[in-house]
Amino acid sequence: MKLLSFDTSSDRLSIAIGDGAVPIAEWESDAFMRHSETLVPALGEIFAKHNIKPGAIGCVAVGLGPGSFTGLRVGITTAKIFAYAFKIKIVGVSSLAAIAHASKLRGRVAVTRDARRGKVYAALYEMKNGVLRELKKPALLALSEFVKRAGRSAQFVDETVMPRASSVAALALESIRRKKFIDPFHLEPEYLYPKDCNVTRGLTPLGKFS
Repeated sequence: MKLLSFDTSSDRLSIAIGDGAVPIAEWESDAFMRHSETLVPALGEIFAKHNIKPGAIGCVAVGLGPGSFTGLRVGITTAKIFAYAFKIKIVGVSSLAAIAHASKLRGRVAVTRDARRGKVYAALYEMKNGVLRELKKPALLALSEFVKRAGRSAQFVDETVMPRASSVAALALESIRRKKFIDPFHLEPEYLYPKDCNVTRGLTPLGKFS
């Protein structure tokens, strides 16, 4: 089954297509928060370059954040439209988990991202035998508090490591194997600032897929 994956939670837009675990294409660009202008045209170019019809995609995996409010809304909405238009499945993956996977660290892996207002988005994972396990789910808290929770054995991921679509895909494969898909109309981002930003429910077209 062909799997389309992308992440729009950061300044860097990342897109990948694979046939199961076999990579077909990967594309990344510094979008500088212009995901609404970049994502759909980039998908069209990738499909055309690799002669893939959108309807041939069996599942779309999308990074759920936490991260940029605007970027996440673009990514989630695009995934919903894609799934709705072509009647395909959706899997959601934590963008912090994707960062942990992309870091290639082993053992206890701590991921933090600046959430402003003196807080960080943070989560703790364990990578063992090629399997990433969540130890502490994504939360919004002070960095000092998370450092205490993570423990001395935790390795902190460098801030330069971004959530890659290939990592989103790798983490989505287990959910696909277990047929743990998400209803497109119930797909929501992990904002962690629920009172500060609302997601418009429903499907709002951003562009056309050829």
